[in-house]
Amino acid sequence: TVQKHVRAHHAQEQYQTKRRAALHLSAAQRRRAKHKEYTAMRSAAIAIQLAWRQHYYYKSATLIAAAWRMHARRVIYVRWLARGKPAAMRLQSVSRGRRPRAELQRALAACRLMQSTWRMARIRKLRRNVIAAVLALQKGLWVLKYRERGNHAPHQRYLWLSRDMKQLQWAKFSRQHEPRLAERASPRTLAALPRMPPAEGTPRAIAVSSISAISSGAKTPIMKRMARRQAARGTVAGFFGDSNVALEHALCFSVIAADRDLDAMAQTEQQRDAYMAALQQTLFHLNTFDTADLLTHGWRARKEGRHSSGLQAYLDNMAEELDAQQAAASRAAAAIKGTSSRPRKPEKGEPRPKPTRSRRNSESVPRTRTWIFGSRKAGRADAAPKGLAAEASRPRAHTTPAPRPSRVREHVDEHVGGAAA
Repeated sequence: TVQKHVRAHHAQEQYQTKRRAALHLSAAQRRRAKHKEYTAMRSAAIAIQLAWRQHYYYKSATLIAAAWRMHARRVIYVRWLARGKPAAMRLQSVSRGRRPRAELQRALAACRLMQSTWRMARIRKLRRNVIAAVLALQKGLWVLKYRERGNHAPHQRYLWLSRDMKQLQWAKFSRQHEPRLAERASPRTLAALPRMPPAEGTPRAIAVSSISAISSGAKTPIMKRMARRQAARGTVAGFFGDSNVALEHALCFSVIAADRDLDAMAQTEQQRDAYMAALQQTLFHLNTFDTADLLTHGWRARKEGRHSSGLQAYLDNMAEELDAQQAAASRAAAAIKGTSSRPRKPEKGEPRPKPTRSRRNSESVPRTRTWIFGSRKAGRADAAPKGLAAEASRPRAHTTPAPRPSRVREHVDEHVGGAAA
């Protein structure tokens, strides 16, 4: 039993020893395998890193070379583009802007057509209104006119506008002419308006161009005086006048001009308002030019000379200009001839001209022409200045009288020739 236990213990120790040895061997084997795997993986990683670094290096070099080549080609491309880009941009802009420009032109044409149509409609309406206003003024109306100083009662006068629209006239008419004046209220056109009958006296007038203002009511000094007389006496008539004449502010109006004022009172307020409106519109558009005849008959002939009458007028004007130039040249020649001749003696009371000292009129300096190295003989011995003697070694100065100037004749011929040309 003891041996059995000893053998068992010994066998167990051997087993444990072998087991530890086996475990140690297996662990060493595993460590070796792990180390080998680690070494292989480390070598692979080193190889990969080396390959990557080499690849990165070559890639960087390639990128640098490519960037340099791209830069060089970019410089060439930019230079080429700088030469052709403006033209290309211009072509592109023209191509892109062709359609918008066409649309803009059509829109502008439509706008101009609308504006011209609107202006034409306004002009037509304005023309009708102005013609109606002038017709209303030329028809005239009966008014009570207040005298300038206001010493007498107002008297009845007929007020109208002259045919040339330059004067606002009023006059007294007899009863037999009242039907003819009443007929002037019916025509609708200026052509159908009958002429004014003869007045009893000379018609008084105010120039339309001198009218500066139009006022309604009693605002002028005479009308204010009449208003005070109305408030004091109950009438605007004088002591021996008609006591039934009364001043109504709603019917009064005044035309203020440079030389005098026209103070009047209409029969109704409607007549006063209509007449004042027509007069105001006529004064506002007094200088408006009517181009109806020009637009309908010859608006294309904007300059003279495109037809026979214009050409004849152009020739006549040219002939008149030539005659005027010749007359001016003749007057200039006569004036030059008069200035070149002997001066006239001043008349009595006329201031004498101040004496001038010139080379031509001076007696101290003779009119001579000098030849320093000429072959002519000395004409005058006193030609040299005083105090200077000619030396024997130098040639003497030969002097001869200078001829009279011919500039006046040349000037006259030049003017005459220019006028003839």
